[in-house]
Amino acid sequence: VRARALRPFQVERVEPPDGATGTLRDDPVLLRLSEPIDVERFSEATVEVREAEDPVPSRVETLDGGRVLVWWPVRLLRPGCEHHIVVRGLRDRQGREAPALASRFTPGPVAAVELRW
Repeated sequence: VRARALRPFQVERVEPPDGATGTLRDDPVLLRLSEPIDVERFSEATVEVREAEDPVPSRVETLDGGRVLVWWPVRLLRPGCEHHIVVRGLRDRQGREAPALASRFTPGPVAAVELRW
């Protein structure tokens, strides 16, 4: 009997999607993974968002048993400035490293905290 092949470990989805414009200035970045990460080897430096050349101060949390990473900015993102998402060094529970990921988005002028309902 042939063993079932493991699917590759990778980032399956990024929100906001690559090239998005007009996102809210305080929106999180969501990463959906094909397999749960090894939380013992995970560090917040694995997921970085850069504004121009500088990393944006942030916190990162895991959800859905390690299949979702949520990057939260600790300050408002600069509007109209292209931001770069860089993910490298992610490992799953089998020790496999996901391919590096680069994506970009540009926040608009508004933050969710500024909206009045």
